[in-house]
Amino acid sequence: MHTPEPWIYQPVDPIYRQGPHLVWGPEGPGHGILADTSPHGQATKSDEANARRIVACVNACVGIPTKLLENLQPSVLYKLLRDVAIHSHNLDNAVIADRLAPPQKNNEK
Repeated sequence: MHTPEPWIYQPVDPIYRQGPHLVWGPEGPGHGILADTSPHGQATKSDEANARRIVACVNACVGIPTKLLENLQPSVLYKLLRDVAIHSHNLDNAVIADRLAPPQKNNEK
């Protein structure tokens, strides 16, 4: 079983603008790092994006079995998320989802 949610993103040191982008478990900083997306010291923009994405994905998937996620095709996940956005009347997210939709293969329709 993985570390329980919520996972927490900690950006680089805001004063010195250096150091790693870290991902922590629910206890927060000082209780065991789950991921360090900038293991070579100087953090980059992609290190930040990777850490934020890890946390967002893990926290969004609370209660969904890992095996299901591993077997889920991206196009199916996209459709589910779009439906949730529409049904929750969050049309801004639905429009964004439409713009970012993965290209469909003939066998995924």
